[in-house]
Amino acid sequence: MRNRNGFTLVELMVVVIIIGLLAMLAIPRFLGTVNKSKVAEFKPVLKQIISLQMLFREEHKGFSSDATGYAIGFSHPENVEGTNSPNNRKGASRFEYQIQDASLGGVLGVARPVNDNVIKDAYGKPLLSTKDFGCADTANIYTASSAAFVSVSNLSINPNCKYK
Repeated sequence: MRNRNGFTLVELMVVVIIIGLLAMLAIPRFLGTVNKSKVAEFKPVLKQIISLQMLFREEHKGFSSDATGYAIGFSHPENVEGTNSPNNRKGASRFEYQIQDASLGGVLGVARPVNDNVIKDAYGKPLLSTKDFGCADTANIYTASSAAFVSVSNLSINPNCKYK
């Protein structure tokens, strides 16, 4: 009798198929988690805008309408992607932030995704800076105003939070 060492082609193919099936199940879940972590950037920033607006209101008897945020002491955050990142966005935030005049429907701040296909909705379409945004108003800290944004940020749509 000959002693055979090694694996047969059938055994190797079974292992490859099993690894392929596991990858098919794991990769979409992983990508969804990465996407949600990117979307999570705007929530603490909007909370900071609310806090700064409330302090400004106490000192000046009204909210700031300065869209840059300099009046309330707001500075735009930077992300940690470096020059080797796929989008080469060193120091760029994934969202554009704008301070709103609270007299416009009670909205204090708006976060719009930077339109470079980095953040996608639940259907895989990129969020657009022109129509998809999250906002913070005087009644509800975290609200969202578009269905695509809600699908990745797990927020509710608030009719009072409309970007103008």
